[in-house]
Amino acid sequence: MENWRLFFLTALTLFVFHTMCQPEHDYINSAKTLSRRKRYVVYPEGSSFSIAFCVTWKMLIAGDVDVYTHAVNWAVSYDLPNHTFRNPGTNRLVPPFSLRRQRRELYRSLETAMDSGGVNGRSCIKRALCEAAQRLKPKGSLMEEILRVLFTLPQEKVDPYEPIDHHIYDAAYRRGLSARSCFRLYSACPFSMIDVFLGYGA
Repeated sequence: MENWRLFFLTALTLFVFHTMCQPEHDYINSAKTLSRRKRYVVYPEGSSFSIAFCVTWKMLIAGDVDVYTHAVNWAVSYDLPNHTFRNPGTNRLVPPFSLRRQRRELYRSLETAMDSGGVNGRSCIKRALCEAAQRLKPKGSLMEEILRVLFTLPQEKVDPYEPIDHHIYDAAYRRGLSARSCFRLYSACPFSMIDVFLGYGA
């Protein structure tokens, strides 16, 4: 009886799968070219990307204390892009200035977190921008795509009236595009943020 039940369920599953996978129309012999509009990833309003980094040391203390650890935690939240980045009247993308300003707020938060841990945050951000321009290409892994979005700046030139931080970050990114040695340019940073996020050795 169990064998018949298994056979019946298998046959029914195959029949349903075959029926559901049949195309509604046969386009094999059709000369019509199918196309669709380019699709974009749109995050819900208020979505954010959070980065948390925790380092824990085991401390050796004389006495009756069995376990004592010292931990340093860094956390940064970045607002993800959404449809509000487009002008609702013209449906055009916002100027590069707005995008650079959003990146600047993220980089400042990361710099503050690293400075509090005794690391030169500004140098590490500039090194990350330089390395991202060289190493992170489209259609990479999921983490590479996330890093490419976070550490890629608009190709348009920075206007003279923009804040000095925009010019500093843009210069670091363009040095990477010119195939300069990011490690030598920003030797004050002891590690590569790109390597850390991708899980490579520092």
